[in-house]
Amino acid sequence: MNKHSTTILNPDRKFYELTFAFLLNIGFFLVYVFNLYNSTPFIGDMARDMYDILQISLGDFRLIGPKLSFGGIYSAPWYYYLFVPIYLVFGKSFAAVLYFNAFIHSSALGILFYMVGKKWGIIRSLLVTTAVAVLPLYVFSARNPGNAFTYQPFLILLLVWVFVNEKWGSREVLLTGLAAGFIASFHVILVLIFLPAWLYLLFKRKFRQVFLLAIGFVIPFIPLVLFELKHNFIMLKNTFVDQSYKMFTENQNIPDREASPSNLIANFFFMNSQLTTWTVLGPLILLSTGIIGNLKNKINGRWLGWGIASYLIFTFLSRYQFAIHYLLPLGLTILVLTFLTLHKSWLFYPLTVILLVFGISKIDWQGIPNSHNYESVSGEVSSVIKNSRFDKESFNVVNIDLSGRSSVGNQYRYFFLLEGLMPKNEYQFAESHSLLVFTAKEYSKQKLQQLDNYEIRQFGKQYLNTAKLVATQESKVFVLQK
Repeated sequence: MNKHSTTILNPDRKFYELTFAFLLNIGFFLVYVFNLYNSTPFIGDMARDMYDILQISLGDFRLIGPKLSFGGIYSAPWYYYLFVPIYLVFGKSFAAVLYFNAFIHSSALGILFYMVGKKWGIIRSLLVTTAVAVLPLYVFSARNPGNAFTYQPFLILLLVWVFVNEKWGSREVLLTGLAAGFIASFHVILVLIFLPAWLYLLFKRKFRQVFLLAIGFVIPFIPLVLFELKHNFIMLKNTFVDQSYKMFTENQNIPDREASPSNLIANFFFMNSQLTTWTVLGPLILLSTGIIGNLKNKINGRWLGWGIASYLIFTFLSRYQFAIHYLLPLGLTILVLTFLTLHKSWLFYPLTVILLVFGISKIDWQGIPNSHNYESVSGEVSSVIKNSRFDKESFNVVNIDLSGRSSVGNQYRYFFLLEGLMPKNEYQFAESHSLLVFTAKEYSKQKLQQLDNYEIRQFGKQYLNTAKLVATQESKVFVLQK
């Protein structure tokens, strides 16, 4: 038997595991990008982030990322810089950002399969990887880049790494802290996920590890520190001295935002009911399953304790303002910890089968095109530039919905800037010479005259009578001139 045939009869297991991990990556990537471009709405946080990414790509480098709901606090800018290179390489392509986000998620699944496969074997690894891949929260994150979602693949890999790693020298501890800090820099709510681990290490008097973790964790937040030093601690002053944090605790900073129950017991069960839609099985069921499967395993019990402690912390601190993305890291963490602790239990198989069946059933296989997708908004702005006269050196933009509520209209600002026209920012309405008011196509000129929004008052209500209408396929645009 020659050397070549020996290789065929005795294949390198590592090679085949890597090959299968690569195929999983490609397979899930194709699922995540199915009709992704046309079905993604280019509004809200998506448009805000793309507008900031475009400005960074034009040389306006940032020390801060997206603004958070709590007071005047911003996240760190690494979420933006994660996408800037791919955005530039493909010629300022929004599609490239969408597909790269999906690729990050699918690649994490391939890595997850390989990491877990070395410890558990291919079958269990394949089951847990697929179960995570079809989770509603993970599918949504893969198809919707955002600082409130894109951390998920990194969080999964960090949790698995901490669980399977057997060597904990200074380098490993420092890198773990750095990874945790990078993840938490996407959204400050993720600090609550890592808090129980720090408290556990403090309880065990492992002060050196706590110190190294803290050093690594702080490094990704250095841009925020530099920003505060440069701007005389404006975020901290706005939040705590001016007490803007009360807008969050009193649920007044976002119109019509739902509040969580203030009662601890009610909120305890409220969080479980809200997360069930996103994790298929609620976190309380997942934790209970993990506890039943590890009654005699004290080591795994500590990992489940992490999930339980996180749930209790969220129960106490999430009683002010509710948004589902505040809870998603909690649901994902509890699910991953449950999987990790059940891999030797008979409960592992029924759990993965249930998650697989119901997860697959919840995937939207149609990917219905959104009426406010990238191309439609681009067409609106192109029509305004072509068919209206306004001061291209001094103009501003506002978006008004049918209820009269206003927003800065980042989806429109993005395309003006892409065309080389820089709108004044949201604090410069008074000094702008032209104001472009984007409204729904049902909006009338008579209704426009009744507006009393901050943006209109700053620009000057007396200029409402100068309004010239530009009709586009999706909206009406009123051009006001000074």
